[in-house]
Amino acid sequence: MDKNSTSEHLNNELRQKILKLTASQRKFEELFDLLPQIVVETDLKGNLTYANNKENGQTNGLRSIIVDITERKKKELVKEVLIEKLQKAISEIKTLRGIIPICSHCKKIRDDKGYYQQVETYVSRHTEAEFSHGLCPECEKKYYPKYYARQKK
Repeated sequence: MDKNSTSEHLNNELRQKILKLTASQRKFEELFDLLPQIVVETDLKGNLTYANNKENGQTNGLRSIIVDITERKKKELVKEVLIEKLQKAISEIKTLRGIIPICSHCKKIRDDKGYYQQVETYVSRHTEAEFSHGLCPECEKKYYPKYYARQKK
């Protein structure tokens, strides 16, 4: 090879390496612009660099993207706790669906076998609800007028 062809060959190699480096730098800058996190590029010794340098086919630098995922992990933990609570709540729920046959006079409910039961008995057997009893003001006045009158004084 003569001096001109060697020089031309070296110039071509240099141009190709510059093009690759430019393309790499452009990709790095595009990535850097897209991410709100810290983007760091170092060599193997830990020195800060800004190019993806290669010599003899081996990388002599590292490019790292450091992303703080603390907030994401907190949200995931909250989500997991909520999912567990919802699953527990769903497992505890028994629902009544459809048409429930009820006596229009005494308000007893007919079960699947045709027997009538008090509302409390039926609901307790078909759900996990419990009842406590009391009197509404109208029934108190109607069925216990003396007591109702004393309370109003």
